[in-house]
Amino acid sequence: MERKSSPIAFFSVNNGDEAVKLLRHTYQEISMPKIVVYSGPHCHFCDKAKALLKRKNAEFEEFNVTEDVDKLDEMIKRSNGRMTIPQIFIDDRHIGGCDDLYALESQGKLDELLT
Repeated sequence: MERKSSPIAFFSVNNGDEAVKLLRHTYQEISMPKIVVYSGPHCHFCDKAKALLKRKNAEFEEFNVTEDVDKLDEMIKRSNGRMTIPQIFIDDRHIGGCDDLYALESQGKLDELLT
């Protein structure tokens, strides 16, 4: 009988605290959506959108498109030509800007995207 490999890795840790940290980190990596916020400095809407994500304990990657032309081009392509900031993506789904993010929150739909 052929033995199939498993995606589960076995390892040992020195103590319980270390094991809990490792499991918590692994669970967060698996369960947390990838959130990308394209933003810029002195942008009230960017700050407001990031504040909502922080209140939701959502980790996100932020790119300042005023300092990185490649990220600006990437944002424009990913958002189908939108050039305003912020532009927010959750697991490659284009959410839109700050107002769109808050609309999802008021409709009760944001939490399901963040879990």
